[in-house]
Amino acid sequence: MIGLLDAARFLLLGAVSLTIQAILAREALFAFQGGEIGLGILFAVWLAAIALGAHWGTAWVRARGEPGPALKETRDGASGTPCAGDDGSRAGAL
Repeated sequence: MIGLLDAARFLLLGAVSLTIQAILAREALFAFQGGEIGLGILFAVWLAAIALGAHWGTAWVRARGEPGPALKETRDGASGTPCAGDDGSRAGAL
């Protein structure tokens, strides 16, 4: 179960990263003087870096052979609340 402190850290991390990304986007807009081509290239590289990081992270988890605590909890089925269809029924499915 996620504790209150963990949830607060998660929300703080999201707020800080969102703020930093907004500041970086505004600075890029200023640096490229509002040019759409420059901003398009910047955002394309930014999204490619995110995709590359996700790929590397997946490869790292697979190389370790042991998932982290969050993934292990859901793989074992011990997350506490069953998902729709866990018992073969469609109860709760959209």
